Amino acid sequence: MLTCHHATSRITRMEPDGGVTVVASHYNGKRANSPNDIIVRSDGKIFFTDPLFGREPSSGIPRPAELTHTGVYCLDPVTSEPTLLADDFSGPNGLCFSLDEWQLFVNDTHRDHIRVFDVEPDGTLKNSRVWATLAGDAEGWPDGMKIDSTGKLFATGPGGIHVFMPDATCLGVIENTRAGG
Repeated sequence: MLTCHHATSRITRMEPDGGVTVVASHYNGKRANSPNDIIVRSDGKIFFTDPLFGREPSSGIPRPAELTHTGVYCLDPVTSEPTLLADDFSGPNGLCFSLDEWQLFVNDTHRDHIRVFDVEPDGTLKNSRVWATLAGDAEGWPDGMKIDSTGKLFATGPGGIHVFMPDATCLGVIENTRAGG
């Protein structure tokens, strides 16, 4: 099992014997911001978001960032070396693959939208575009997301869980009265 740690700015793996191994904590010699969400592609490549949330007083431990960007990364499962895939996010957060893994969806929490990228076989991303907007007056913000077996995307956002068809048509919002993503 892989885990993102906001407060310690690292990704760990729980081993079968119960031990914990640090998989990644730095990019180009600088400590990660606060890894947030993580997914693993069928070939073992690990994709994760690295916003500043865990360094902010509202959701983490206040401390200065070493990196000058927030981003989306691909982590090689053998070398544990992260590759920066996108650094133009304000608040990269939840992420998921399309069923065929040829597209990667990423929430940008501060901009209230979901972006989608085409994924190359080596894990690099191309053709970034805004796929859907998750704005609203209700409490909550874009956070986690998943795709079901029919290709519908479920993403937390203002007011609850927003449900989208594969073509980005919003089917509606499953209301949730709790604040948060």
